[in-house]
Amino acid sequence: MNKFKFEWQFNGGKSVGSIEISEPKLTMEFEADSYHEVLRNFQMFLKGCGYEFNGDIEVVDNSFTINDDNACTKFHTDTEL
Repeated sequence: MNKFKFEWQFNGGKSVGSIEISEPKLTMEFEADSYHEVLRNFQMFLKGCGYEFNGDIEVVDNSFTINDDNACTKFHTDTEL
């Protein structure tokens, strides 16, 4: 099995979002055989660091080429966000 270690050092205040930080460093060590296990553990690690998100982390093909057939259109409004 492969061994992994994620570390997070918090340099801000005493909370991240709604989570109070009592120890400014988080370390997660684990063993995994597949990248699916690594991604699942990394997702738990990020949530343990206070990051909130819906969905799963996945590996996607980044060789996608933008051309006229699949380009996104930018929408502009008079109101800035």
